[in-house]
Amino acid sequence: MKNLKMLVAVVMMGTAALTITSCGKYEEGPGFTLLTKKARLTGVWDAKSYEDEDGTTYADNDDSTVEFTKDGNATFTSPDFPVAITGKWEFSGDKEDIIVTVDGDATTSSILRLTNKELWTKDSDGDIVKYEKK
Repeated sequence: MKNLKMLVAVVMMGTAALTITSCGKYEEGPGFTLLTKKARLTGVWDAKSYEDEDGTTYADNDDSTVEFTKDGNATFTSPDFPVAITGKWEFSGDKEDIIVTVDGDATTSSILRLTNKELWTKDSDGDIVKYEKK
């Protein structure tokens, strides 16, 4: 009887581990995290690379950033613009997309990866931007 209980416990632990590793919402992960999606997104992000739909990758070498605050504000700064651009952000209903609205124009990007240090988004043209948190 003791061996049967032990076997059941091991099977249940294996099932729980499999469930935890496969519960990620985003295509590129993470599989499991204790931080909320909003907590992971909040902060200042620096674009590191752009990938066109055809797979061509370009490094981002400027100091442009985007900041997402927990109260739904978004601020874009760039050395090319004398004034920061501000707007609002929100998750889609299923939290698989981020919607950024600037001056009444909304742009939706799919979230491919969202960790505390990495954000990968894909726009409607199929272009991927990979960010790192500052």
